[in-house]
Amino acid sequence: MDDRAVRTTILGTAVCVCVLLVAASPGRADDERQRQTLAGLKGLSIVVEDLSPEAEKDGLSGATLQADLEAKVRGAGISVLTDDQAGRAPGSPHLYLKISAMKHTGGFYAYHLLLGVRQRVTLVRAARVAGFAMTWSATDSLGTVAWANLPSIREDVKAKADQFVKAYLAANPPASRPR
Repeated sequence: MDDRAVRTTILGTAVCVCVLLVAASPGRADDERQRQTLAGLKGLSIVVEDLSPEAEKDGLSGATLQADLEAKVRGAGISVLTDDQAGRAPGSPHLYLKISAMKHTGGFYAYHLLLGVRQRVTLVRAARVAGFAMTWSATDSLGTVAWANLPSIREDVKAKADQFVKAYLAANPPASRPR
């Protein structure tokens, strides 16, 4: 590889990392205050943000990620609600997954992964003002993966799902689990 190609690769990598760092959410993840927002949830829907067409083409499937999350959540005894059921539940809770993946010509993807619980919230000072907010989140992931290994991000998603299950069960011990 000549000097120009090396510089281009380094610059491209730096740009991808900077863009993903900007996308990363600030703040603490999975702390006691956030876990308290999970207490009393009877279930939640699962929403996987659309992936880029390139990422889908290279083997990272939104449908597969959805199925992985549903299996983890159901396997822990947590109810997975339909969108309609979640819309009628207090707070309209949903487990939200967003993966930003940028393909680089150097043969890799730079990615940012966010998994969190979003719920409808209201302002204390103006109860008429309501909207959705992330009330719990797993620790964000930021990394790179070779094009051919893009589907391996699923393992990172599963680890974040395990983090959610642990937080949910801590906030809803079996004896106090909502029915």
